[in-house]
Amino acid sequence: MPDILVIIEATTGTDGLPEGETVDESSSYYLMQEIRQRTGNNNWYLVPPLVSGTEGRAEGIAVLYNSANLIFTGPWRWPGGDGPAGSVAAIPNANMRSYNAPYMWRQNPYNPAGPANPPNPNDPDNTLPNRNIPLDSANNPGRLEYQVAGQWDYHTGGNPANAQLNFPDAGKRRPFLTTFYDTSVAVNGSTHREIRLLSFHASPYQFQSNPITGLREAGPAATGTAEIANIFEMNQALAPNQVNVIVGDFNIPLWNYGGVALPTIAYNPIIALGYQQQLQQVPNNFPDKAYRITHIKPSDNSTPYNDNGFPAFGYMTEPELLGRYDAIDNIFVRYPPMPNNAGGPAANMTIVNRVTGSPYTGAGLPALPVGVPAGTGGVLVYPQYLTNAYCMPVPNGVAAPNIGLKNRFQGWNNYRRIRSTSDHLALIVDI
Repeated sequence: MPDILVIIEATTGTDGLPEGETVDESSSYYLMQEIRQRTGNNNWYLVPPLVSGTEGRAEGIAVLYNSANLIFTGPWRWPGGDGPAGSVAAIPNANMRSYNAPYMWRQNPYNPAGPANPPNPNDPDNTLPNRNIPLDSANNPGRLEYQVAGQWDYHTGGNPANAQLNFPDAGKRRPFLTTFYDTSVAVNGSTHREIRLLSFHASPYQFQSNPITGLREAGPAATGTAEIANIFEMNQALAPNQVNVIVGDFNIPLWNYGGVALPTIAYNPIIALGYQQQLQQVPNNFPDKAYRITHIKPSDNSTPYNDNGFPAFGYMTEPELLGRYDAIDNIFVRYPPMPNNAGGPAANMTIVNRVTGSPYTGAGLPALPVGVPAGTGGVLVYPQYLTNAYCMPVPNGVAAPNIGLKNRFQGWNNYRRIRSTSDHLALIVDI
């Protein structure tokens, strides 16, 4: 079980609420409770998701964490009520407050809030624990963990007096920055490690027409992702005990399509800062590319047929209206220069595929294609989640046509249950 879980598109339909306020629904809260119940670990907590974006694309990002090893430190603060979250300069110590339900419950959860019914920081169902952030923390030292917040707004040079950064335009979703005090790793003479985690869901538009030439060019998915490199909080020199992580659904394929080098435009500015890209490009053909694909088809379009070989079969990715969505998720990790590696390098990168099971290498599975580097198949084990595994046997799949097995594969107890949870395959890495 990881110590941090990021749900990039935790909720939609938040359009109309101001950016920086808490998301006005409870799905992330119930997910936290589900994780606690299934793992038997009540140390799991949730950073309250904040509204990001307008223009009908507003969403919230959920960041859940294991408080046995991690302390949430912000980097921003919460002013109470509906917010919005703000910086240390905007919200001084005396103005920090607790969240509303369901993120923090009142002494009597069934009565209205008010002076006679104050917040209850010790309620076990709160999404943030009642404890002080350590005094040697880089963010909010000594403050209460349940009064800090993630960061949703960014300015040139980190100065709010300077121009606001957009990703790439006003109204588009912004990244969500959360910081943690990691007590599980003591590095470079420090008792702990500082983690900066930036999570981003880019615009889905991969291409646009140049207004002057009319030629196809990179759209807001690529230019918005590239703007991450200009975030002051993520592009400065790292402390010896600091690691920076960027995760997201960037809506950027690993391959060039339509004559436009989308991955170069989107990712090179981030890589130039010293970030290590975890999912690297492989040859753009099956079966090679299947070892990188993170996006899967709708249930009714998916088959167990061996059209594209293992592990793609007939359920991975297809061209869509707005572009080509295949290997569109990624992770970037940055450590201090050696010898201060802050626990790095990142390891055990694995695509969590419950359709075929993970990893993609091992006994009874095909050898990696010639163009796929060693180690690509992943390491961590996640079994196949099909109730009727015979409807898509691994590693050979089913010879087409076989309508009976196709229908069985598409059913709720098999592929449809997995696809209904997400159209993405999760990524996991040890940092």
